[in-house]
Amino acid sequence: PVSSLPARHRHMTDAQSSPPAQFALLLHGLIGSVDGAPSSSITALQGGSRRLATLSALTVLDNVVDANEPFGGVDVHLHSWNPELAVLLDSLYGRALRSSSHQPVETAEKARSQAISISRAAARIVAHERRRQLPYTLVLVMRLDLVVGGPVRLDTLSPHNVWFGERCCVHAALSPQHRDAVNATCGALSTAARGGVRIGRT
Repeated sequence: PVSSLPARHRHMTDAQSSPPAQFALLLHGLIGSVDGAPSSSITALQGGSRRLATLSALTVLDNVVDANEPFGGVDVHLHSWNPELAVLLDSLYGRALRSSSHQPVETAEKARSQAISISRAAARIVAHERRRQLPYTLVLVMRLDLVVGGPVRLDTLSPHNVWFGERCCVHAALSPQHRDAVNATCGALSTAARGGVRIGRT
């Protein structure tokens, strides 16, 4: 079973030929299957999809890491509940990866699992900042299985705000009344209708 696999941890120093990155990308969570929720892989005792991990990584590298190279650069730090994908994930993000940790699933409670994963990756980011004696300007937090459909320019986001992608609110609105409430609060519906994801702030 997946839970019997050992944890794997990795740390890399900044590339010597380039200046320290201004931004950090924190990737976290559990990769499941292409056609099922990540939590389903826990009960089925099956590993995460290599196909999904690869697809997600390619879009992240293209639309987050490479897209921000001219604007300050991005370091990747990740924590996963997929030790069976450790070698694959580390190799996919290799050129931008600064730290990684892959551990067996500890809880099936989704919110708690996400929070633990984020906190462990965040701790590695803080440790990396101390080693290089330079803080990141901004940290973007994303699930490991997210497919990024277009460039995300991190230099356009103020580090003084907490930013959220609001399209997820639209998907959670199950009734016309809820959708109206979401639209009135953050304006996400009009942006989603145009095929985009509006970034909002608290």
